[in-house]
Amino acid sequence: MDRDGRRGLKLLQKKDSTFKTFTIANGFPSNTINAIAEDNKGVLWLGTNQGMVRFDPETERYQLFGMSAGVQGLQFNRQASGRLASGELLFGGNNGFNLFHPDSLKQLNLQVPLVWVDFQIFNKPVPIGRENSPLQARLNQSQTITLDYKQSVFSIEYAALNYTAPEEIQYKYRLKGFTDESWQNAGATRKVTYTNLPPKRYVFEVTTAADGRVAVPTRTLTIVITPPWWHTWWARIVFLLSATSLLTILYYSRVRRIKYQNKRLEKQVTERTLQLQKANASLQEMNGLIQEQKEEIQSQAQELEARVEIRTADLKKTNEELDNFVYRVSHDIRAPLSSILGLVTLIELEQDPTQLQLYLQMINKSIHKLDGFVKDILDYSRNSRVSMNREEINFQELVENVHAELVYMENAPRLQILKEFTINYPHFNDARRLHIIFRNLFSNAVKYQNLHCERSFLHIHIQTDKHCATIIVKDNGIGIDTWQQEKVFDMFYRGSQLSNSSGLGLYIVKETIEKLNGSIQLQSELGVGTTFIIKLPNLPLKEE
Repeated sequence: MDRDGRRGLKLLQKKDSTFKTFTIANGFPSNTINAIAEDNKGVLWLGTNQGMVRFDPETERYQLFGMSAGVQGLQFNRQASGRLASGELLFGGNNGFNLFHPDSLKQLNLQVPLVWVDFQIFNKPVPIGRENSPLQARLNQSQTITLDYKQSVFSIEYAALNYTAPEEIQYKYRLKGFTDESWQNAGATRKVTYTNLPPKRYVFEVTTAADGRVAVPTRTLTIVITPPWWHTWWARIVFLLSATSLLTILYYSRVRRIKYQNKRLEKQVTERTLQLQKANASLQEMNGLIQEQKEEIQSQAQELEARVEIRTADLKKTNEELDNFVYRVSHDIRAPLSSILGLVTLIELEQDPTQLQLYLQMINKSIHKLDGFVKDILDYSRNSRVSMNREEINFQELVENVHAELVYMENAPRLQILKEFTINYPHFNDARRLHIIFRNLFSNAVKYQNLHCERSFLHIHIQTDKHCATIIVKDNGIGIDTWQQEKVFDMFYRGSQLSNSSGLGLYIVKETIEKLNGSIQLQSELGVGTTFIIKLPNLPLKEE
């Protein structure tokens, strides 16, 4: 049954793994199943709102037990059922509970006769034997009842005799000749009414089916509703002949007038048509040429306009980016150069060796900063203009080489590098561009360590499969604030004015990954650390 127990019983068919549904529509006693239990023979016992139902899944036969069978009531409570170790079944309802052994209940004897109880027209009993009465003999002795078309609303009452449990019997009926000739489940109702039936011959059939199968011979009653005289066959013939004659007279009269008018107009139409055809042909030819030229001009104009707009926007964007790039590059180069020039001037005036050593260290630091900035500029330039160079990537060797380059950076020795490689499939890509990506990410991890943390680490996990490589770079550095995370991939973006970075590192990383048709995802929390998740497609060797 379904979750709410309101849509009948569903039986799984083993042969094709489909469900067969038993509802009131196909003769089942009730759509509402509140409780269900299975006895030792695999027979299902159902607590419904019409009483208790015994259902055999093998034969698909069912039997309804009502008040006369000792059921506590017609309504059973939801999920109030169970089977005891003795094989007895327990069901609870609104008026108590039933405890019984399935083998102690006898099958119903359904071999009972059906009789007609009453026949009514417009809810009034039909008298027997009176003049013009449809019943000239007793109802159970009549095989056919003939009704006038004005008597098209009638009711038939029936019953099964000598049945010890009348509330458990189920009835089915149908009316042959009606729009729907299928069997209708009446439940325990013993009366059916038909209204405004069209005149014709009908056969009413009724049977009992307490377990969903026909148990006794069907009882039939033929009902003939006669049409009014104007719907009889001879009246229709007369009407048809009269209408045909009138239409024929009108038709030929109209044809004669139309022929006369057509002869007058035909000549005029022919002459005028020839003139119009000639003029129309010329106009169509000219219009076609004009339309083609117009569409071609419009298409060219739209295409040129779109090209101009795109080119203008591209040029404007390029000029803006170039102006910004030149300004930022010149500013970032000029700052360390100015610092070096100033320190050189101080060295020329300074005599103290200790102070001279300090100035030289400061110059060295500025030169390294300038060198890193120049490297970033070169990486940016090469990424945009150098073609792709595919080769099989040795990730372990690549990571080791990058690590070796950065080992002498300030605070690099206190950063522990953890490496994990899961190479399930050879990966082909541009090794030079991957080197740029790793160098910038590792360099950031060194620069932005949390110096208050006792153990700083950088964890690199690389995993490959047939389609892509997944690279996860995670550190426990100072992290990136939420409002800054959308900007860190912008060109020349620095988290603060005090930052020593060029502002190009993560921008170059993003541009390089996009050049490789990959993606990068940032996860960071201020004071906790940062994680970069990179996915790069496998680019196997092929002819360019």
